Amino acid sequence: MKKLLILFTLSFFAVTNAQKSDKALIIKLVDKYNKASSISYNIDYKIKYFDNDDTTALSGKCKLIRDIKDTIFNGKIWIDAKTKYGNYTKYYNIEALCIADHETDSITRFNPKKGQTYPITGAADGDFINTYFLKPQRLLTALNDKTYTTSISDSLNYAIMKIAYPDDEESTSTWKKVYINKKNMVIDKIQFYTELQDQYQYNEWKLSNIKFDEFTDKDLDKTFNEFKYPITDYQEPTEEDMAPLSSGLPAPDFTAKIYPQNNEVKLSDYKGKIVLLDYWYMSCYYCVKAMPSLSNLQQKYKNDIVVLGVNAHDANEKNVAKLPAFIERNKPAYQFAFIDFDVVKSYNVHGFPTLYIIDEDGIIQHSEIGYSDDYEADLEKIIIDLLGK
Repeated sequence: MKKLLILFTLSFFAVTNAQKSDKALIIKLVDKYNKASSISYNIDYKIKYFDNDDTTALSGKCKLIRDIKDTIFNGKIWIDAKTKYGNYTKYYNIEALCIADHETDSITRFNPKKGQTYPITGAADGDFINTYFLKPQRLLTALNDKTYTTSISDSLNYAIMKIAYPDDEESTSTWKKVYINKKNMVIDKIQFYTELQDQYQYNEWKLSNIKFDEFTDKDLDKTFNEFKYPITDYQEPTEEDMAPLSSGLPAPDFTAKIYPQNNEVKLSDYKGKIVLLDYWYMSCYYCVKAMPSLSNLQQKYKNDIVVLGVNAHDANEKNVAKLPAFIERNKPAYQFAFIDFDVVKSYNVHGFPTLYIIDEDGIIQHSEIGYSDDYEADLEKIIIDLLGK
């Protein structure tokens, strides 16, 4: 018994010491990053989106200057990339975010103070900056926050920090691996994985030629000013530009193919009934969230309304093959139909889900974008009003 107790005690202290050593390594890395004011690196980045079976690969160069006064990115950003999408430089200097297009010799200037940050936040190459330099403290947060399950494994050249995230309504089996090069004490590889129903997303960052404190913001300003291109300020679409079609307008007629029969129908075929026209696609989380409400309404008012889920995004062989499993999982009680993107454009759909309620005469009576907890109740009030009940 005494021998077992000694072995247990030794094992406990070994684990404890290993944990202390792991934490010390992360602290050392964070300290190194915090002491540096800038970093530059070459990057090879891959992403496999939920709704795409193919992997997108991008390469470029990134320069970052940490500035804790910046409330958007925590620093200044320079991205050089030459891809199938173009040859360009993106430069965020806190006051402005500019894209220099080296193929058209032009610069588009965005105003981050007005929320115009999407050339970085809404673009795949914007992930180039997600390498912990601008916010190194996040590593310690992940290590100390009991919300996550964090472990560190050791290999010949790397300490690999794995962060497992708790499942939620949006995603499951989510994890991130941060590869710390023990020789250079830098992060030169990151992997991320998450699942949404039967689809998954995978991201991978590979960094090379990592250097610290070799440039300043004055250097970046000087280099960018050498692009003698005309500058155009980005014109934000107006609310009117982005809004769905207005109530009172005739609903544009179109042809769709009902799944799985593949028979063609026209919107005008449903005249005499109220139509709930739902623009959706499979990997849209809130589109899926809306489906039970739409199913309930279809079943409750089956003699008076038609719910039609129209989809242009998934009208390809790969995604059509996924639909049977999707339907089995979500059990929609209404019809799906495939449409062309011209139909999406004609209804001025810019966000998903977008829903239209069309009356018996083919006139739009209601439109809305998104999903809320009151979705079903609000739609039912409109249906009851139209039915005169």
